[in-house]
Amino acid sequence: MNPLLDFDHPPLSLLDPGQRRAFDRACDIVLFEAGERPLKAGESSASVYFVIKGQAQALQLRDSEEQPLADYGPGDVLGAFAVIQGEARFTYVVREDLLCHAVDAEVFRQALESNERFAAWFNEGLSAKRSLWQRAAQHEVANDVMLTRVADAQLAPAVWLHPQSSLREARLAMKRRGVSCVLVRESPAAEPGILTRTDLLDALALSNAQPDDALASWVTRPLISIDAGDVLFQSLVLMTERHVERVVVRDQSRHGEIRGTLGIGEVLSHFSSHSHLIGLELARAESIEAVQQASRRVPELVRVLHAQG
Repeated sequence: MNPLLDFDHPPLSLLDPGQRRAFDRACDIVLFEAGERPLKAGESSASVYFVIKGQAQALQLRDSEEQPLADYGPGDVLGAFAVIQGEARFTYVVREDLLCHAVDAEVFRQALESNERFAAWFNEGLSAKRSLWQRAAQHEVANDVMLTRVADAQLAPAVWLHPQSSLREARLAMKRRGVSCVLVRESPAAEPGILTRTDLLDALALSNAQPDDALASWVTRPLISIDAGDVLFQSLVLMTERHVERVVVRDQSRHGEIRGTLGIGEVLSHFSSHSHLIGLELARAESIEAVQQASRRVPELVRVLHAQG
């Protein structure tokens, strides 16, 4: 047998004599020089590499940049995931000339299928890796919570009505624009107010208002607002403190101009999978450009969901 193949320690020690002979026959010694990439994300692998000497590093693509994820050295195995799953999840770059045993992928697969202990060793390893990837994804979400600004969220458009507009007109405007509130003011210089869907329902169901009544009596003032440059998480704090489910977003860099409104559902969706936000943005789209803007969020959604398993 090849004296360099280590059958005294896992995982190769889990092979039976016949499988060891098969590995020996299917094994070559290969050398990757520094800078080479023996495995690339999304590609299959013809071999599983058992590292003898040298160093390699796994790279993950984030925001169009490759970021280091883990280091590998003597005793480690590269390419098992690529063979088991059909493609490598990450790219591996050689940092220090890498000497490996390269075992044919088909022989490796046959050992997995016929040897439960051998398969369990690698499946356990993959589970541990998945756990690490999930924790990394959770850490990224935590950073998202602390760094995302209100302006980065999907704001509902500001829909304006006159105080003498009817409750019916308010509901039609909400339905047409896909929003849950309208902003109300008599003139650009007047103090604005807000009428939410809940206010409208209360007016009709609890105050015996008629659909054609003016909405002025049910408008809430002053507006509860947050600046577009504030941390998004602060909007949750503000809504909790003021017992509301939606706030107005102002841009102080533009003299307090109202940019739209932000609801608690949109904030929580931003911190989960973003899928609800994409659907919401598409529903509100009124132009091809708006649809294209929503579609740009899909690759990020796929990346997050993939990282979360």
